[in-house]
Amino acid sequence: MTAGHDLMIHLAIHHQGPFETETLPARFGVPLPQSSDPIPVDQMVLVGAKAIQIQPVLYWPNGSIRWMLIDAMVGVNPSQDRAVFQLTTGQQEKPKDLIGRMSESMPAMHNGAVIVRAPSATQQAHVLEIEEVSSGAIFKLRFPFPAYLDENTANASWSWEYNGPVACSMILKQPFEWQGASFVRTIRCQLFTGQEEVLVEQVLRRLVPSSSSSQDGIFFQEKDKTWMPASVESAEDWSPMISEDPNMRQWSSSRLQKGFQTKQLQAAELAAQPEDAILLFPGSMARERKAYAFHDLGQTPKSSIAHIGRPVSVNTYHDAQWHGGLLKQGDGSLPWEQPTEPLHLAILSQKVDALLSGWLLPTPQTMQAMDRLMVGLTQRSPLDSLFMVNDPIGALAAYRLYYGLTGDQSLQSFWVEGMDEIPTEPFRIAPLQALWEACVMTPPQDPSVPWEATAKAAQVMEIMQNLPWASMSAQERSGLIPLIHQIWRQGGFPESMQGAWLDRMEVMIHELKSSHPSQELFAIGYLLTGERSFLKEGRQWLDAGEPASWNRTLEVLVESIQRQWTWRWLPLETSPVEEGIRVEWTVPKGVESYRFKSASQPIESTPSQEAGVLAFYQATDRLVSIPLKAEGTTQSVVLPTSELAGDLFVAARYLERGPELPIPKTARDLASAAQDVTKEKSEEGGVDMRRLWMLGVLLLLALLALSAIRKKA
Repeated sequence: MTAGHDLMIHLAIHHQGPFETETLPARFGVPLPQSSDPIPVDQMVLVGAKAIQIQPVLYWPNGSIRWMLIDAMVGVNPSQDRAVFQLTTGQQEKPKDLIGRMSESMPAMHNGAVIVRAPSATQQAHVLEIEEVSSGAIFKLRFPFPAYLDENTANASWSWEYNGPVACSMILKQPFEWQGASFVRTIRCQLFTGQEEVLVEQVLRRLVPSSSSSQDGIFFQEKDKTWMPASVESAEDWSPMISEDPNMRQWSSSRLQKGFQTKQLQAAELAAQPEDAILLFPGSMARERKAYAFHDLGQTPKSSIAHIGRPVSVNTYHDAQWHGGLLKQGDGSLPWEQPTEPLHLAILSQKVDALLSGWLLPTPQTMQAMDRLMVGLTQRSPLDSLFMVNDPIGALAAYRLYYGLTGDQSLQSFWVEGMDEIPTEPFRIAPLQALWEACVMTPPQDPSVPWEATAKAAQVMEIMQNLPWASMSAQERSGLIPLIHQIWRQGGFPESMQGAWLDRMEVMIHELKSSHPSQELFAIGYLLTGERSFLKEGRQWLDAGEPASWNRTLEVLVESIQRQWTWRWLPLETSPVEEGIRVEWTVPKGVESYRFKSASQPIESTPSQEAGVLAFYQATDRLVSIPLKAEGTTQSVVLPTSELAGDLFVAARYLERGPELPIPKTARDLASAAQDVTKEKSEEGGVDMRRLWMLGVLLLLALLALSAIRKKA
């Protein structure tokens, strides 16, 4: 999003080699800033797309969209391996026919190329029928009832997970109890418009139990029919073909000159030892994905799986404050390392961050590798062949980020369930950070309830108010500063408490910058004061050879200094009046809000060596309601004597919206009104100037005439 535009986001997809087609499906996860005047989804268009479907997946507390998923059929150059599109506002004809519909009393998906039907369960199995529209050929996928499901438990029905004109997902969920634990078996079928390939996945997920439930792992395996992969029933006159790829099965029909292919995209991660089984611990998952497609004989079907794209500029994530507003644009040149040994969570989280921060481009290859990593993150096993989840709080962040980027519903389930299991005792910063993110991403279900009054928000505020400051180490206090800043930026503190928390941060930064310096500390010190001395000290600290943090907060701040929300010193003119002290100033550019302070001594922005001078954070807050006005306007307010308590000195800061940040509607309206007033004054002044010009011409003519008369005389 760029300044001056309601919406303008450049999106890109990448391919391993030329696209070799003119149209393909794409999926984009797009974050948006919190807004009091959000753009309606039906007013968004994707330039370069032939069809578009938008669904919100995460929200800000005020109900505006924080992260939305865009499914689209896009036009590309067959000879290129990259394509760029623009998400903006405007009018775009949108297809009206939904892919999902009821057909012959059963749910079905029609996309123009194939029809997928879901008849009632028969013969101890759920069935999906896949029919090619052009030939009428039908294949059936059978999902046998596992041993733990009886006929009554297995009698679940299909429903729409999402249903639109571009993409559709049909889902079957079956909760069950097994060996004293709770599970959910999910079958999901996804389809894009006009595409021949059908994506089907089967998921087995163990729910997080209460503390009294068993924490032991439970095995699922094919030999005892507790894990049942889908089987394929071919149509008549179709014969199996030999495939060199062990993950692929094929059938052919000489009569129709057609082939049918099933390809495994993601295995269920069967462990090789001690037996061929899936081991599920509480909060873990096994998932198997397969793609099914009809194709002409002699030709390999092209993949219809959506290309995962992302915004070209990392500023899109920056403006949405996804990572607290400090990210770096990379060149996509980081090598994608294939794991040769178990990866720990920290490495995986770095790779997710790399996708979002621009260091790693979300090409089909990298997204497939990330799929494997994310599923590995959800599996726990004593075997070295599987990933270990050592940090469930960090896992929540990875689930949330990847869900926003891809719309992966399985990982969304992990994130939602994990939010309710965040431990808050003993006090640690990471769980508190996760609890806040859970709070700020889940708006109240009841619109009449302010989000600050929700249970999670109240819990965060209670924890923050009762932090053990006296016993907290300097390192812990230093680590809290970024979280406090994030909560303030996202509107978490009540208005009456915001000043106190801003002052607390500033006090800690001045106390800790020598003993416990960090990139985050220097960066936030600058954002709270606008003083470049913090940038200078931070650079000197880095140049001295101190280790840089992974997210390079200070360096990123300097590189994107025009895209920050920064408190700056506001020059004031004060004069005593009968009611108190009159304060006057000229409205600066990009002002969002003000903070006024008063004291009995002079006030400066930062601590001074001069005796009798207070730092801004040491003065007393004065809550003053100041209406925002256009840049350059002279504005004033009177601070009443009754509230000043004898204070004679007043100081103020204003929150500046960086010049390259998106301009909110209120600011645009103020600027427009100011331009209109200027124009009116100019027009009024123009009338007078024309009169003066006419008088001048008449006077000149009179003088010329008088001169001519004198010459004749």
